[in-house]
Amino acid sequence: MKKGMTKTNKTIKVEQSVLDDIQKSIGQYKVETGGILLARNDVICKFIFDEGGTCSHGAYDPDYKGLNIILKEEEAKGLTYVGSVHSHPRGIQYPSGDWGNNTGDHGAIKANLACNPNLDRFFALIAYSTYDGGPYALFSYMVFRDDVETIFESSIEVVESESRQTDAQSENKFTTARLEGGVDVDLMGKSKIVCVGIGGANQIIESLVRTNAHNLICIDFDVVDANNLITQGYYQSEIGLPKVEALGNRLKLINPDIKYWGINANLFDLSENELKGILTGADLLLMMTDSFDAQVRGNQLSLQYGVPTVFALMYYQGMACEITFNIPELLSVSHKDAVIERYAACYEKPVKAVTSTGGTIFQTQYLNSAIGMIALHLLHYKNPNQNYGGIFNENFNRNFIQLRLNKDYSSKPGNMFYEASQSNPGVTFFDAIWREVVPAEQNPEVDVEGKEWYMNS
Repeated sequence: MKKGMTKTNKTIKVEQSVLDDIQKSIGQYKVETGGILLARNDVICKFIFDEGGTCSHGAYDPDYKGLNIILKEEEAKGLTYVGSVHSHPRGIQYPSGDWGNNTGDHGAIKANLACNPNLDRFFALIAYSTYDGGPYALFSYMVFRDDVETIFESSIEVVESESRQTDAQSENKFTTARLEGGVDVDLMGKSKIVCVGIGGANQIIESLVRTNAHNLICIDFDVVDANNLITQGYYQSEIGLPKVEALGNRLKLINPDIKYWGINANLFDLSENELKGILTGADLLLMMTDSFDAQVRGNQLSLQYGVPTVFALMYYQGMACEITFNIPELLSVSHKDAVIERYAACYEKPVKAVTSTGGTIFQTQYLNSAIGMIALHLLHYKNPNQNYGGIFNENFNRNFIQLRLNKDYSSKPGNMFYEASQSNPGVTFFDAIWREVVPAEQNPEVDVEGKEWYMNS
């Protein structure tokens, strides 16, 4: 026990679901993330992750404005704010002191008691995150109103969850009844999904949440602008917001129980440790960026962490598009093998991005739907008896799909879409071709032997 800290025999009663939610979020995310604890009848029954909280000077800074909005909604349902939880660097399991001006863990606790006169005690939980590669741990403390200068070390008493919603509330709760017999609902709820780039792809994430995805991490450095209203499905009210924030707000309107972490950053600015925390244990990575360099990095990360990954690209004016995918533990070919000609061309003459200007949101939605279907197949590929399982095996080598969205795309003799339409008069467009892929070193179109760009990408 820390010198000077007293242990109390009073326990903190917490429902198991709350402990699970803390471990799945703060317990996996980078150090100095946090959230608040809500109780009913002296039992902590809900945890709210602080999506807007920041880490500055090595300390967790709550998003008080955002949390207060949520608190008003929860208090209207009969819940009471009783404490907070955040992560510390490993080795620092105790709350920090009172640093003045309501700062430091002890200072913030005293400020919370002062602002909430109905509380007779405040609960403070400190977590160790697996983000640094170490084991998860959770420590509990409390401060009493009649002795605010003392932090007591406590213990957690796990209690069974009870159904406390009214019939009307239950009817409005997110339900998966219509998904039964289609997707594996439990698998979707447990899967960890990471998405890089949420421009047009924000609709994919929304649809995955509607398919019972609960644990999502989205990375994007951009903010919503007026152009994004045309093909990306954002709204006027979201202009100026970071895309990760705008999307997070919308996802909570679909299912408020999801765990969402929006990272407003460039993929290339994330450290190896940060990427390790994000991708370790991930079940699916979506590389939804038209940046060639970002897709190269995504392929490297997919293979490094063994994460099934989907890549996508819209062509000029939305006339066609492509999807490639990796299953590192199963398929011998990857995204790099599928587009090795592009690797060679881009290293000779770099191309930053492909523009889809001239396309409409209909092309975006068409591509998103196809990506979503591939995502479901990748999430279920180990379950051969399920609707979306049993397709891929070690001999599968068609991980490059091209979809034609306009009748004039590749309408000349010699192109595979043209040839397909000639052999089948029912094929005009809205068609897809799964291209056979060979390992890059066996591709007759590209000489990769001894090429530095091939070895380093």
